[in-house]
Amino acid sequence: GIARALILDLFARARHAGVRRVMLEVAADNPAGLALYHSLGFERRGRRRGYYRRLHGPNIDAWRLDRAIAPREMP
Repeated sequence: GIARALILDLFARARHAGVRRVMLEVAADNPAGLALYHSLGFERRGRRRGYYRRLHGPNIDAWRLDRAIAPREMP
């Protein structure tokens, strides 16, 4: 619940600052992170092959995700 709360706070702050889109990268082998980001409306936009280097294992791709931030509604 903490990660979700932090991201929702990020959305609120971004919206207040006039930001229209949030982008991030997540390791392709991080199912919990991927599930969280997808549940918050992020969509896959690309991949960085072998971006994450593992000490004892193969390099892991990073998925690039993004999500639009709706402008603050006017009263």
